[in-house]
This record gives sequence, structure tokens and C-alpha cells, in this order.
Amino acid sequence: MALLALALPAVDLTTALLLCSLVMVLLLFLASGRKTDPRFPAGPAGLPIIGNLHQVKLSRLHESL
Repeated sequence: MALLALALPAVDLTTALLLCSLVMVLLLFLASGRKTDPRFPAGPAGLPIIGNLHQVKLSRLHESL
């Protein structure tokens, strides 16, 4: 039992509360940043990896891009 006490140092209450509050603020920040911008309509669905490259007209590449 004494060996376990040496391996895991004691964490005081202030450090634990500070760490928990920091994690909560970080989670709230990440959750609020995932909202999409409602001003733009949904675009065409893209394919994995290539996206919408299959819809680009190669004859008018300068206008498509």
C-alpha cells in the first residue's frame, strides 16, 4: 500500500477543481464552435476524397474555378 502512495501523488482540492473547471470550459468552447452558419444554403453533396471535382467542366476550367 505504501508503494502505491509513492506512485500516485496526492492532488489537493484546489488543483482538482481547477482542472475540472478547465475541462468543462474547453468542452463548452468546442461544443459551441460546431454550429454551422445558417446564412448559406446547403451545397451539393460531395464524394469522399474527391469532393465535387467530378462536376468541374474541364472545357471551361477558368470559369469553373
